[in-house]
Amino acid sequence: MLFLYDCVRLGLVLGLTKDSADIPLVAVNALFPVAGFFLFAGPQQYHEYGPLYVAGKAFGVFAGLAWIFFALKNGLRFPLLPLAKTNYTVFSLIILTVADTLSLLVRLSIHKAMSKQEPLPPVQPMQPLQPFESRGDIA
Repeated sequence: MLFLYDCVRLGLVLGLTKDSADIPLVAVNALFPVAGFFLFAGPQQYHEYGPLYVAGKAFGVFAGLAWIFFALKNGLRFPLLPLAKTNYTVFSLIILTVADTLSLLVRLSIHKAMSKQEPLPPVQPMQPLQPFESRGDIA
């Protein structure tokens, strides 16, 4: 579920990017669908990466709230009709920030529920590799 949300979110963020020079800044957002996919595909195996996903989402929510605060403080008015072209970016960012907050809460509840389950068995240590021995017929 979070994987699909993050894919749609990435598409929306790329759609809001007007300058091709901003693509590297937006590309960081591609990590969220990848993380969401692995957390969905192997929740027990990739459980340790859940806090990293949560930290990234929390940082995104904080940055979105800060941007909205300074944008509204500097004179951008949020219209009653969100279809106004002048404030489309502000409207989209508000929607993304609210949706990111919800996805953050969902991921926190999933992580909390998984941490209450029984712990995974300990990982067996890897055996050292044996030194390579040449057969003599290979130069």
